[in-house]
Amino acid sequence: MKENVNINEVLEAALIYCEQGLSIIPVGKDKKPLMAWKRYQSERATRKDIRKWFSKSGVNIGLVTGKISGVICLDFDKKHDRTSKNFEFPISPTVSSKTGGGGEHFFFKHPGGYVESTNGVLFGAGIDLKADGGYVVLPPSVHASGKTYEWSIPFDVTELADTPDWLLNKAKVGKAKTDWKAFSESDVKEGTRNFTLTKFMGKYLHDLSPELWDTALPAIREWNLSHLVPPTPDKELLTTWESLKKKEFSRNRTDKKDNRERSSDLVVGLLEQNEGFELFHDQNNDPYIKIEINGHHELWPCKSNKLETLLSMKYWDAHGKTANTESIKGALSIFQARACFNGKEHALHNRVAWHDGELWYDLSGEKWDAIRINKQGWEVVSRPPILFRRYKHQKMQVVPVSGGDIRQLLKFVNIKNEQQQLLLLVFVVSCFIPDIAHVMPIIFGPQGSAKSMLSKLLRKTIDPSAIEVTTFPKNNEELVMALSHHWFLFFDNVSFVSEQISDLLCKAITGSGFTKRELYSNDEEVIYNFKRIIGMNGINLVATRPDLLERAILLELESIPEDKRKQEGTILNEFENDLPGILGGILDLLSKAMAIHQTISIERLPRMADFAVWGSAIAIAMGYTSEDFMEAYRKNLSDQHDEIMSQDNVANSLRVFVERHPLWDGVASDLLSHLVAIAETSLGVDTLRDKDWPKGSNHLSKKLNILRVNLLADGIAYSTSKGGGKRFIHLKKEEAEKPAQKDGPGFFDDGDDKDDGLRPILSFTSNSL
Repeated sequence: MKENVNINEVLEAALIYCEQGLSIIPVGKDKKPLMAWKRYQSERATRKDIRKWFSKSGVNIGLVTGKISGVICLDFDKKHDRTSKNFEFPISPTVSSKTGGGGEHFFFKHPGGYVESTNGVLFGAGIDLKADGGYVVLPPSVHASGKTYEWSIPFDVTELADTPDWLLNKAKVGKAKTDWKAFSESDVKEGTRNFTLTKFMGKYLHDLSPELWDTALPAIREWNLSHLVPPTPDKELLTTWESLKKKEFSRNRTDKKDNRERSSDLVVGLLEQNEGFELFHDQNNDPYIKIEINGHHELWPCKSNKLETLLSMKYWDAHGKTANTESIKGALSIFQARACFNGKEHALHNRVAWHDGELWYDLSGEKWDAIRINKQGWEVVSRPPILFRRYKHQKMQVVPVSGGDIRQLLKFVNIKNEQQQLLLLVFVVSCFIPDIAHVMPIIFGPQGSAKSMLSKLLRKTIDPSAIEVTTFPKNNEELVMALSHHWFLFFDNVSFVSEQISDLLCKAITGSGFTKRELYSNDEEVIYNFKRIIGMNGINLVATRPDLLERAILLELESIPEDKRKQEGTILNEFENDLPGILGGILDLLSKAMAIHQTISIERLPRMADFAVWGSAIAIAMGYTSEDFMEAYRKNLSDQHDEIMSQDNVANSLRVFVERHPLWDGVASDLLSHLVAIAETSLGVDTLRDKDWPKGSNHLSKKLNILRVNLLADGIAYSTSKGGGKRFIHLKKEEAEKPAQKDGPGFFDDGDDKDDGLRPILSFTSNSL
């Protein structure tokens, strides 16, 4: 668990919880509320309240459990976990978190009525139920120990499970108590005793849930002794009680079954009447529903809380009463089955998609409109085809303006290298093209060069999100899930990229499938298959593995002089004003590039071939040539080679070794010994502490295979052979073969003798379709 959480992270999380309909209060590190909070058991705080409370350091997030948030929580402390001898019940897959103190929280849907919060009563010490009148602490709050609360299964990953029956049976759950005043005010004499006693018992049986019936028996016995003259014998009272229970239980079971089946059919029928109603499944056979909402179509997962809430509201509007939970669950099950087995398959995409030869871009707005782009131009469409899935983190994009200029983006970019400026603009436009491998921008530069700001602005331009930049998760499964949910994900302030993460990023960029076992199942798999756009920034060049760098472009920022610095709010306001024009310019270029793309022919395509072809088309649309773009791109790749060779200690040691031994044959263990000696004596490298230094001869062979292309470009030929049961390494010094570089006028020189660093883009306008 990380031990540093900034104010913005806590505030952002609190605002998201507020948007999810949760009642949030501020608590201290001692877990005590920082204010009187009874009010928030019946009403939710406003966003203004949230911003006021959580704009201070040291404030944690408290969730008011119970009906107000629709949530109850089973709270295990560190010493009394699920393996406790007092706890022998299965926990359904549901939202859960790990506390800063080492405990666990499991969240369930509120079952309705009133659920009493209890501490250590139901399952023994250390296991509490937080329900009505209670609260718990939510991530990313910081525990008194300094450790943070973290989601195991967050609200935007899975749905809340229903409260399990075993917990309902244990908890104090019931409907409002009946007023027995009319029965308790007068004594009942012989002759009407049996009738009155039966009626008194019947009221309890009618008003209480079956699991609470026997809790009423002490009150019935006391009332019998106090008000019946003479009292009914206890044995006779118990016989009457058991008989009434059986009759009421049988009646309830029959009524519930009939009502459940009838209610489920009624609930299903309520949505089937919807004008846009359609059940379908996506490419992974996950069930979805298309419905008409306030004059536009929306696509929801059939398992979503949102659909469940809509069904409840529709039932109330139609019948003036609430539908029971089982009826709603039954309707959802019917929808899921029909979507999976009878519905059409529609491939769903994240933010951008191809459809019938045209590009589509999801604005992620409340009206679910999207932009259609083709060779003739672009337009905003209010009822797009079934194309996009939505995630809670996504934010609405601004409506673009025709005739804008992407070069306005350069006002906010601290890149002085003109070729890198060209690559940046081409990259941004390419991000609106799906199903190709996109290069990964690696933004690096000293402190104060606005690396994070550029990262955020790119995210706002391409894929607006509540999560503008992020950090690498702790495990690969979380990273895959994050990449799946974002079209463009930027990793901020990266200092090191491990070999494992580097390999995963390579797969995500060029496209790959990922699977994991579905939670709480034996053999069901969750499938992820995607290509994603990834970016990262850091003070130094953080990615040094050749296979990842070949998929990247390097963008170096310079430090901003103090007299040129602006407040973040000022920059963001200026950018928001320019963004509609920037986005319109991107779409104009994209339309033009679609017409040019098929005419592009490039000799000696680089590894990122699709990006090179589309990049050339985009560059031509901007008023440059394919050669201009490819020269800039190849120069960037050459710079990557130089960075790899300069920062890799094995490569530098090998350079020295080959200078001394232009032609060498031997085994890996001997070569490793030579390289260790050179690294430690000539280069000052501590090979024992160097994380990337090969620890054995087999690791050296793997390292040399990774560096093979870069070594050859540097004039070092590396090959292997087998003989006599051994594997030999052959090294030979040759002439270096670095990519050719051409000198000439700056790419952004428009020949007007003005030092504005700009070349005019070819003008064209979008046509209304």
